[in-house]
Amino acid sequence: MEEDRLLQFHEKLKDFLQRHLTFLINVVIVFVILIFISGGYVYYKRYKEKKALNEYVELIQKNADIKSYKEFVKKYKNTQAGIQATISIWNRAVMNNDLELMKGEVTGLKKIYPSAIDFLPRYSEAKIYEESGNFDEAIKIYNSLLEKNSFIKEFVILDLALLQEKKNKEQALKIYQQLLSNLTSEHPFRGFVENRIYSLQRDQRS
Repeated sequence: MEEDRLLQFHEKLKDFLQRHLTFLINVVIVFVILIFISGGYVYYKRYKEKKALNEYVELIQKNADIKSYKEFVKKYKNTQAGIQATISIWNRAVMNNDLELMKGEVTGLKKIYPSAIDFLPRYSEAKIYEESGNFDEAIKIYNSLLEKNSFIKEFVILDLALLQEKKNKEQALKIYQQLLSNLTSEHPFRGFVENRIYSLQRDQRS
């Protein structure tokens, strides 16, 4: 029963982060497009952007495969449509749980994020390592993300604790207890964290 609840929680966590990941990068894209409009790029740049956008729409309409998207990104990598195509490849990888594709695309994803929100692709990278069984590398990234103040910090702490349950239950318990001390009584994570602390302490006594 607890494993089912844990699995459901992880699925909700994954969905939540994916929604925010896509939302934030789209906000960045809109912002950059506004800069283009107000700044007035040279004719060639405008023409290339328009041509790229038209071809990107065609890719969507014909439900193109990953190979076609990659070729498009290579051709128009410095355009806004190229950026959006990179996001499309990433979304396809996440939807299909294609770890190999995610590994190949996370570098490109990191390049198109401004430094202010670069913790999002880093978090995604950590999840890739975790799903691949490379726990040490995932823990290293999670710990580096804890040094940044971001809206996903509590999610990172939870992921770190859940991962440590597979490696070091005592360390996981410490992380949960520290997290619990910073949660209000109304916080949505509180019940889950209390449950994990209870389970780990019960295992220690048995």
